[in-house]
Amino acid sequence: MIEDKMKAVILAAGNGKRLGLNIPKCLVEIGPDETLLSRLIKQIIEAGIPEEDICVVAGYKYDNVIKYLTHRKYKTHIIIQEERLGTAHALSKAESFAKYNDIIVACGDNYFDGSIKDMISLYKNSHTDGLISIFELEEPRDWGIVHLDNNYVHKMILYEPCGINSKFSDAEVYILPNRIYKYIMSKGTLNMKKGRHEWELVLSINKAIEDGMNIEYYKVAGHVNINEKKDLERLRYARRI
Repeated sequence: MIEDKMKAVILAAGNGKRLGLNIPKCLVEIGPDETLLSRLIKQIIEAGIPEEDICVVAGYKYDNVIKYLTHRKYKTHIIIQEERLGTAHALSKAESFAKYNDIIVACGDNYFDGSIKDMISLYKNSHTDGLISIFELEEPRDWGIVHLDNNYVHKMILYEPCGINSKFSDAEVYILPNRIYKYIMSKGTLNMKKGRHEWELVLSINKAIEDGMNIEYYKVAGHVNINEKKDLERLRYARRI
């Protein structure tokens, strides 16, 4: 059973260079007067989380993020990730903000096409320890996937082929108990493949699952990973801007 109070952390430290933009990726425009970040904040507020209980972890050109949030008069907290050392490292920066509360963790770099309000409702009415949003792939694959076991998440796979096929992938919004911080940046959660040196939230969640944490899933109808210019163009066309 979770506490009534929840907090939200938006991981928004990425850059838009692969999109040909020299701005923080979370500030990419996806509609009239709408960015990835503003849409995500709106979704969280509509789910019943007050602005004061939302924290944005900014990194790349964080001054731009601060100016954007200030100009829009958001009351959200802002924390700076000076070194971009991965999603788990970014979440670690918000540990004092989260205090003892359960947390919604959302990656501000992608377009979430689900309902955070519905996620919270499912979480509150289940006996699970946590909840991960997933979406269905067009074809099963063995990398960048979520492997399920009945109603529960068995394992999340990053970028390397693992030999286990799944038709589901990570939609990058999570509801996690505060004790997830026990596993953040713990042994085995540092990704050093392909020249990386990043503490991964996915690997931290896997460690928690291995340690007995029960994580269920919430399936979204669609999801857009905005990794390339064509992804952004496709999203903008779908939204007609």
